[in-house]
Amino acid sequence: MLPTLIRRPMVGLGIFAVFQVALFAAPQNRRLFAKSPVPFPFWCQTTDDVQRKFYVTKVSQAPAGVSGDDLTRSFQAWMQAKYGYRGGAECGQDFVNRTTGKDVRLERIQQISVVQYTAVEIEFTFTPVPSPDGQAAAAVPPKPAKPAVDPDDIVPAAPTVAAPSAAPRPARERYAVCFGETQPSAPGGPRTLYASAPFVVPAGTPREWADQFKQTLQEKYSFKGGTSCQFAPTLSGAQEAIRRNIAQHYQSKSVETGWTYKE
Repeated sequence: MLPTLIRRPMVGLGIFAVFQVALFAAPQNRRLFAKSPVPFPFWCQTTDDVQRKFYVTKVSQAPAGVSGDDLTRSFQAWMQAKYGYRGGAECGQDFVNRTTGKDVRLERIQQISVVQYTAVEIEFTFTPVPSPDGQAAAAVPPKPAKPAVDPDDIVPAAPTVAAPSAAPRPARERYAVCFGETQPSAPGGPRTLYASAPFVVPAGTPREWADQFKQTLQEKYSFKGGTSCQFAPTLSGAQEAIRRNIAQHYQSKSVETGWTYKE
């Protein structure tokens, strides 16, 4: 994902409104990564303002076996209990903007301040919260004791047939999109943002997808710049990521290439 960059002061309420919506997009790889087999660092942010405030956590350590959705549920529950907050929240595990080399979390805090909101930095520790469809096991009442019977009256029980096990749930498809941006030939010069089409997450890593996208851009557009890819939980989420990035880069020319990753 190409994080939002502050390029010049905003002019006019209409531009400010577009910028405001784009600014509070999620951190990179937000709450979409699968359960990790090892502990890992993360950070979270709220996505709805409360009295012109947004909350951003310091970097914390998540235990093994935790996913991005687990982190987000825990953070939302903690924010509601501590601050009465009932808005959106998102957690991420990427820390370096691959285009600028800057700290993504600190960039987010600076961007919030630039548009005259307050970034409140807080400490948050992950605590497990049940998923919406998770149910506690119901208590099973003890069976009444059987009355004593004469052994001669015992009739052999009919053989039991095991009930068929439920069919496993099919794996949930995830999507990804890639972006590339040229650097201006002179300060303040024009930039161009290139966007792929959404594609189902294949084998390989986001870096491999970004490299293939970059090679295509170089061959087709004589591209010189950086590329990166990001996950999305649904097809509509991937399409929204494209629209959001184009809105963030409204001062740049945008090209939707239709490219998808080929294994």
